[in-house]
Amino acid sequence: MMPVRAWTPLRWFVAGGLALPLATAIAEGACAADAERGAEVFRRCAACHEVEERVNRIGPHLVGIVGRPAGAVPGFSYSAALAGSGIVWAEANLDAFLADPRGFIPGNRMTFAGLDDPSDRADVIAYLGEAGDPPPPDPVQDPVAVVATGAVAPLVQQVAVRFAVGGGQLEPIVSETTEDEAIAAFCADVGEDDPDLLGMARRIGQAEFDGCAVNGVNAVTEIKLGYEALVLATGREQPGRDVGLDALWLALAAFAPTPQGVVPSPFLRWPEIDPEQPDGELPTLLGMPGERQLAALSELALRRGCFAFPTMEALPSSQQSQFCTALNGRRGIQNVVLPESGIPTALETGVIDLALMTLPGFDAGRTALKPFRINGVRPAVRSVRDGSYSLAQPLYLYIKQARIGRQPGLEAYLAALTAEAAIGTSGELAALGLVPLPGPERAAARQAARSLPALSLGGPNLLPVPPIAQLNQVWSWASAAEMALRDAGLAPLPGASTYRCGVVASRFGSCQADCASCLNPVATAASLVRALDAYQQEALAQGLIGAPTFEGEAAARLKPGALRRMIRNQRRPVLAQVLPQGRRSFYPPGMSSHFALIVGIAGTGQQARLTVNDPYPYPEASNPYLATGERTGEPGQYAISYGDFRQRLGYRQSVVLR
Repeated sequence: MMPVRAWTPLRWFVAGGLALPLATAIAEGACAADAERGAEVFRRCAACHEVEERVNRIGPHLVGIVGRPAGAVPGFSYSAALAGSGIVWAEANLDAFLADPRGFIPGNRMTFAGLDDPSDRADVIAYLGEAGDPPPPDPVQDPVAVVATGAVAPLVQQVAVRFAVGGGQLEPIVSETTEDEAIAAFCADVGEDDPDLLGMARRIGQAEFDGCAVNGVNAVTEIKLGYEALVLATGREQPGRDVGLDALWLALAAFAPTPQGVVPSPFLRWPEIDPEQPDGELPTLLGMPGERQLAALSELALRRGCFAFPTMEALPSSQQSQFCTALNGRRGIQNVVLPESGIPTALETGVIDLALMTLPGFDAGRTALKPFRINGVRPAVRSVRDGSYSLAQPLYLYIKQARIGRQPGLEAYLAALTAEAAIGTSGELAALGLVPLPGPERAAARQAARSLPALSLGGPNLLPVPPIAQLNQVWSWASAAEMALRDAGLAPLPGASTYRCGVVASRFGSCQADCASCLNPVATAASLVRALDAYQQEALAQGLIGAPTFEGEAAARLKPGALRRMIRNQRRPVLAQVLPQGRRSFYPPGMSSHFALIVGIAGTGQQARLTVNDPYPYPEASNPYLATGERTGEPGQYAISYGDFRQRLGYRQSVVLR
């Protein structure tokens, strides 16, 4: 403790027309007295300040002022200048304030000229440091907790380190795990021991959101951070390739479906899996930056390409994991980890014959590389952002609103995660090989981090029916029926290999393991009604608990008002038969139409905006929605005006469930 000199008499000043002692000046800073005479002096100005108890009088109490932030006493009205100063009353700041109150914090209300003698100021500070009980210690706080998957994990981890170093905050704890485990942890509860944030390489689904709500996690904010985009590339001298996901899986996987079952892949050359491909050996050495990109390729391409074959989709989940994403094997592809900067040379010298790269990494070496088109679409920032490029996925962050205001540092960490230093074109996200959002969307992400709007999956004008992005053309009507039946509450048939196989089988008879004998077209509303009714009867016959009863009703094209009543009032989607313009360019022989599911409507008349789940795998160049509509960001879902849906998509008949 500093030495205490002889008592310094209180000095008087005028503030706001009232004559008050120096103690009132210290209402915004300190109070003067030495250890011997301090108690007596402060009894004289007890009407102004309390130094023994935390009670405000004319001025705020001065208990524990040393080390306290300025303007921090609850219930006292400070000057704007002092309240917004951001200073802490450390001894050095108290000394400077007592020496020149107006100079140290310009604009504060003090007219006191200050204490010129440094010893006087030392006495005041020493007394204040000893007066009253010390403030209770802050409770020990845990840092922000984040659970993340895939490409989001390294981003939130890098921002966490910068956040702690630059802001003097506790470093958030980031746990990287599997998708299922991450969702389970985030949705378990809203308590202090549960994650505050969830990072995922896809949007949370309605069923998962409902599972969260059961555990009390019923208010979350969603923030889109950017995109992960992958490119498969060869050297410039290789022929260009345009492949579908089904052919891509056959080219890379260690297994293949046959009428006899799943066997080790027999394919050696590209034309063996797709006769339209230029000749060439299938790749055997895949160069890649790391395992994270390989895992993303498995989810984005291999699993989806595998499921294009009914034989594979009908397998138990354990066998799907074994066969659909297995690359290594006698006929499969071997993995070589390389820095992206070295991949062009590795292709040129034959170290590898195929490269898996991030889109920014590919762009950096573009002159020496030739990319695969996927379903007719070249890899580019534009095709990633508009959703047309299949080897890309958005990155999302979810925040529990129950933790806002209760978890110290959470709001500041959210600000750091959405700052340009994190998600900007030169930020940490881009440095990790990810694709930033366009400028307006980055601004929207920062605004969402401040306002924290509640996520709404569904609403008065949009039903929470997840779309199905079907890869097999002939299964489209069954996929549309599945979406409607799931929304109605009917579970898959116990004996069917897949939901869609059960839909088809209930109408057309028993299915083989690969459903090959069940691929029958349904081209009219009456035929679809018969299929839906047959499925319901089969479900009831098999004793599905809670199976609802309904009537399928065929109708002509519904007008916008009728669609709005169905969706807003009855909360039912509408199955719509579509005969798109130019259908001959993408329908296989014998197929003249298919069904889509209308799940949302906003606005009125011909300009009413429809949200449509259409499972048909349109070739990109002839996708009828993209002429005047757009993707919503969900695979297999589009937004289009009613007029264009009627004209360009050829909306003809309807089927509703009542």
